[in-house]
Amino acid sequence: MPVRRRSLQHSASSLDKAFDPLIHSFNWLANLKSKALPMSPKVGIAPKRRAEIIEATFFCIALKGYSNITMQDIADSAGVSKGVIHYYFHNKEELFLSVFDKLIKDLDTHLGRKVQRAKTPPEKIRAIITAVFEKVRENKKFQVVLLDFWAHSTKIPKLQDATANQYARYRHLAKKIISEGVDKGYFIECDPARIASALIGLVEGLMIQWIFDQNAFDLSRAQKMTDEIIMGYLQR
Repeated sequence: MPVRRRSLQHSASSLDKAFDPLIHSFNWLANLKSKALPMSPKVGIAPKRRAEIIEATFFCIALKGYSNITMQDIADSAGVSKGVIHYYFHNKEELFLSVFDKLIKDLDTHLGRKVQRAKTPPEKIRAIITAVFEKVRENKKFQVVLLDFWAHSTKIPKLQDATANQYARYRHLAKKIISEGVDKGYFIECDPARIASALIGLVEGLMIQWIFDQNAFDLSRAQKMTDEIIMGYLQR
């Protein structure tokens, strides 16, 4: 073999050996990345995937309870890996708070539509009562999961703040409507804040009782009774 050819082959072989560790490192990193990290979502997929994970978590809580589900349970229900869940939510608490936020937004939307359609203060108060009872009647899981969140709210500061804010907004809405009713002569002179608190307490109290024992009373009759108690006081 000519000397020049042997020299070139030797140089090429030396370069191959020199680059072998570097090539191996790149291959190892690429392999590690593909195994350990979820693929970045395609444009437009992220909101849909996030919503699917939240929905799966909702059903897991309804089935097993807040304290008993694992991230693996949620991953199995959503049909994704735990890595995908952690891509969208840093931890279990963030995911659970997102579920709570979704529940409250759904209730707010339902409640808002009912109140907006009502014209007078009495109709608006009845709209609040109807909206809450309808939500539970149509989807018992909704109230079951919400009740589970309330049970844990005293142990999780962010959840407690979110729950307190929820009640404050509902009291404010009811108080505003009652004040309007008093000003326009629909309702008697009263303390709107106290009646608003009583209204929320009565509705929620009946909801909780019914969730624990659906045979205790008929939900439709409970709704009618709530209307009679509140409106009977405001319009006496």
